[in-house]
Amino acid sequence: MNEFLRTIHCSIFKKWVTYQLENYHLEENDDIISFHSKNANGHIGFYASWFINAYFFLGYEE
Repeated sequence: MNEFLRTIHCSIFKKWVTYQLENYHLEENDDIISFHSKNANGHIGFYASWFINAYFFLGYEE
């Protein structure tokens, strides 16, 4: 039952992330979501056993 719930929770989280990033250019490749904007870049990976890895880079140009 825990594995089943973990699968559902991660699927919901993945959809939630895509809805939060409406102002970014999104690219979805299999289990990796990449997003880009003028001031930020990042990747969120969804891996085996529902391990989630996130990398964000925020940089502001003046």
